[in-house]
Amino acid sequence: MTSRFSAALLCGLLLLCMGCASAPDKQQSAIALLQPFSASGYLISPTDTLRIDVYREQDLSGNYYVDPSGTINMPLVGRIGVAGESAETVERKIALTLSRGYLVDPDVRVSVIKFRPIYITGEVKKPGEYPFTPGMTVQQAIVLAGGETRFATDKYYLQRNYAAENRRVRVNGISLLYPGDIISVGERLF
Repeated sequence: MTSRFSAALLCGLLLLCMGCASAPDKQQSAIALLQPFSASGYLISPTDTLRIDVYREQDLSGNYYVDPSGTINMPLVGRIGVAGESAETVERKIALTLSRGYLVDPDVRVSVIKFRPIYITGEVKKPGEYPFTPGMTVQQAIVLAGGETRFATDKYYLQRNYAAENRRVRVNGISLLYPGDIISVGERLF
């Protein structure tokens, strides 16, 4: 009887410990969700526009739109997948492809010049899609959407695709945005 009790107690303690371990992970995810935007750590997404410069190669240099499938189409290189990659990784991919029979030691620079848009819903005068700029706050986005309606509350919600999970959290007006964020302004109940 004691061995059954000990086994049940041990299983219970293990489940309890596993439950405790998941709580900090959720808190860490929420904290990571609200980190300031950094272009250096940004992963390229569909609908972004890239500026690609290949040293001394005007025909290869230019602006490239990332299509919905996450690729760009470059002369000599062809279609190359860039979604989910950093600018530095894309630089290396393009340089490697160009060095295979086209150029000797190509010098490639990639930067994102237009990020995917943000979306504003709820109690704003002009809900919709708006351009993202680094450093943008929730309040600035609401101003772009024409301001709050008379039915709006001071409850703002932010939805961001973080680590392949869609998270929706309550934020304040000075919270910083990321490309692709969805901001929702709450409605006042009378």
